[in-house]
Amino acid sequence: MPLSKKISSAAAFLLLFLFAAVFLSSPARYGQSVLNGLMLWLTAILPTALPLLVVLSLLVRSPAFALLSRRLSPFAKKLFRVPGAGAGAMLLALLSGYPAGARTLSELVKGGRLKKEDVFYTACLSSTSGPAFCLGAAASMFGSAAGALIFITHLLAVWIVSFALPRLTGHRAGTGARPLTVKSEPFSELLASAVQAVLSVGALIALFFCLKEMLFSLLPPLSGYGEGVLQGLLEVTAGVSCLAKLKTPLSLALAAAEVSFGGLCVNAQQLSFLTGTGVRALPFLLVKCAHGILTFALCYPLSLLWGLPQ
Repeated sequence: MPLSKKISSAAAFLLLFLFAAVFLSSPARYGQSVLNGLMLWLTAILPTALPLLVVLSLLVRSPAFALLSRRLSPFAKKLFRVPGAGAGAMLLALLSGYPAGARTLSELVKGGRLKKEDVFYTACLSSTSGPAFCLGAAASMFGSAAGALIFITHLLAVWIVSFALPRLTGHRAGTGARPLTVKSEPFSELLASAVQAVLSVGALIALFFCLKEMLFSLLPPLSGYGEGVLQGLLEVTAGVSCLAKLKTPLSLALAAAEVSFGGLCVNAQQLSFLTGTGVRALPFLLVKCAHGILTFALCYPLSLLWGLPQ
């Protein structure tokens, strides 16, 4: 076994051992955090995520999606150097938010409708939050104008990175992928796949609630920006909520950056859907970091200029 793999294997073992040791030191406390995560999933995520994932699967298989992809193909290849199917995935992600883009991409790859060389660039382009979070949850915390600024700068950052990335790497949109056609599949199989997907999302949310509780129990007490940033790195909603209490241009820009990065919990959900597509975790996470940094660079001066949040 190569030395790098030995080191990564040993590191993974130590992290898992540390997790088990900390959990067993206070199983009631950390078990409650798992339950809190499951309750959030049950009450806030499951009622919307399950029908959304079913609808997304149906949309990807619909003639309308095939037609839309063909119409978007020239635009997508010129701007982002991905095929029309990639632009279709971007639109579904833009409307639905995390992790809809990754789920749509997984469906396209399974159907052979994306070339291997296009998958990573499409994954980066279709990794976006949606209006429900930015114009709903974030706007309720910071104010409607601030929520709109978060959404606009977030999308601009994703599009700028997706415009620049293929040009920096010399990528061109692949040709010869199977044409988008309606794929016949029993509805029972489609529904079972959606249920399995939403269950995996619930498991990841519960796990990250536990990890967050462990981390904050091991660290000295944090407050203000430090707590908001650390919360957001793990779970974006908690981070945005924490930063919203400060109501400053800096806290708004940091919250926008967290929305673009997505938090490790959301990124773990996306990567779980992208398993088997050829998208590697580290490059994908680096692009998500670039999304967050660029969003901050766009949002902070604009928030100062307009005096947001108010």
